[in-house]
Amino acid sequence: MSTRISSSLKWLIDKRARLAGEIERTAKVAKRAAALVEELRDLERTLAAIDESLKLHEVQIEVDYIKPVRSIYRRMGLPHGELTRSILCCLKAANGQMVSTTQITAYVTRRSKEIDLGGGDLSDLRNCVRMRLKNLSYQGLVKSHRPRGGPHEGYWTLGTAAARFVKYKTPTPGAA
Repeated sequence: MSTRISSSLKWLIDKRARLAGEIERTAKVAKRAAALVEELRDLERTLAAIDESLKLHEVQIEVDYIKPVRSIYRRMGLPHGELTRSILCCLKAANGQMVSTTQITAYVTRRSKEIDLGGGDLSDLRNCVRMRLKNLSYQGLVKSHRPRGGPHEGYWTLGTAAARFVKYKTPTPGAA
């Protein structure tokens, strides 16, 4: 025989679960914020060092007149090399079958659970995957099977030079 749980107890249990989830989410955001603050401090130290070295140069330059230039850099919250590893593992798991850019992006998203789109959306991640695939194609690590011309999605397989980079087994791209 089961014991009936009252609605007020159910509400308390639900409230506790939601608060615990908020605490976990906030802790992750705080950890990411702390990493960004540390990155900001490193950038400021580097800028100060460059300013000091400019002062030592025989041609004096007023550093206050140098306007900041915004770099085009998207943080995806992935560790260095993780995007490439994910792409190569996805293509290896396909066993020689062609995999679309969209399927590879979905695989990267599933594999990297704590992905941070940096204020962007999934199309930004897809663009990063697409650009990385293009560079890997130039290196011979992946092979493009995209028809020339037109707005067709690209399909990819592992290139001949990729065998030395992919060393471990992963689930198939269509799973999960």
